[in-house]
Amino acid sequence: MRSSVKSESFVFNIQQRDSLLFNTGLLFLIITLMMIALIPMDPRHTPAGISPWIKPIKFALSFSSYLLTMAFFLEYLHISTQKARFLSRLITFFMVVEMTSIILQAVRGTPYYFNVSHLSQPLGSAICYNMCLFMIANIIIVANTITAVYIFYLFFKKTHPLPNAYLWSIRLGIAVFLLSCLEGAFIVFHSTHCMEQAIPGSWGIPFISKAPLGDLKTSHFFGIHAMQALPILGYMVKDKIWGTVAVFFGTFLYTAIFASLLIHALIWIPFISCVKPPVQ
Repeated sequence: MRSSVKSESFVFNIQQRDSLLFNTGLLFLIITLMMIALIPMDPRHTPAGISPWIKPIKFALSFSSYLLTMAFFLEYLHISTQKARFLSRLITFFMVVEMTSIILQAVRGTPYYFNVSHLSQPLGSAICYNMCLFMIANIIIVANTITAVYIFYLFFKKTHPLPNAYLWSIRLGIAVFLLSCLEGAFIVFHSTHCMEQAIPGSWGIPFISKAPLGDLKTSHFFGIHAMQALPILGYMVKDKIWGTVAVFFGTFLYTAIFASLLIHALIWIPFISCVKPPVQ
């Protein structure tokens, strides 16, 4: 019973902080459930052999966590109500436009909403649509990243009183998130997640990455969610004398894993290998 009360209080706390970000994040969770229900009813598959709704589901969950996290973070900043409301609306607008573009591509059966293979095809209405969607998606991502950089900057200015360990966990979480955004720019520039083809005896991470070899999605997924993982660590140790040290050490480990995943993808080493030695 006590845990149930705490859960209700936690949800109510997020809603009270920023109802717009909270409600939009909740909406994305509802949309996620709807898309999950569509999977058994939609017989289509992408060239990778998965349902076209898998990618929108992953993005909806990620965007929802981002919105709910920002609902927490904006409350900590020592800024005017007008500026906080503006940032809230701006982030919500970015996520709604981005999610809409991803869902539209899933409806159309386009496997990758950053797909730029159409640039070498004859010009037509469908190609123009893809080009416009590609440009809009990129503009939105850049704009949202700039907004995140600004929020990162604000956390080094005056904030409401916070335990030092918790404050640093937020700063460092956003910092690793921004590093992962740079990786996202690399992915878009090369218009692919996978650096190489699969090899026998390897597999990707279920739901996150189907490709076993050279898939940047794994490290990107891990990096962007530092914004949630590190502040959770900071909150857990905020009252400890050694809390700040633990946060910096945790950030070091998290960043090391992120870098390892990225390097493995870039040099075509599978994250998990099950290759068996030949029988003598």
